[in-house]
Amino acid sequence: MRMFQASGIAFLFVPINSIVYNGIPPQKNNQVSGIVNLSRNMGGDIGIALVTTLIARRSQFHQSRLVEHVVPSGDLNGRLAAIGQHLQQLGVGAVDSTKMAYGQIYREVIRQAQTLAYIDVLVVLAIFTAIMVPAVLLTRQSRPGAAAMAH
Repeated sequence: MRMFQASGIAFLFVPINSIVYNGIPPQKNNQVSGIVNLSRNMGGDIGIALVTTLIARRSQFHQSRLVEHVVPSGDLNGRLAAIGQHLQQLGVGAVDSTKMAYGQIYREVIRQAQTLAYIDVLVVLAIFTAIMVPAVLLTRQSRPGAAAMAH
């Protein structure tokens, strides 16, 4: 699986480096390399922080929306009774089995909220990717043998 994840890296870093070094005189390569590495590290850190924050907030949002639908009803009571009965068959006391049944329902709500949050983040990242792909077409092409730009 890791091989499939890493297979796209060549399609990412080679064009980025080609764009960055386009028109840069050879004596400035070290400075450009440092700035590119700094930008890459900062961008990765900021991206991870944004994605983590977005996942946490969307998870809380979805959890509050899902909990609105967990109301005392025949379905919920039946599910709680079934879980409690199963736990009692495994040797758990009646009071503890009821608490554990509520806990299992709550864990399921959290699991579903987190799944929905990850889907939201993937959609946002897909939108950013769809916006960035055409942006590559707006870059200037380098001309082999052309004079380097002066800074």
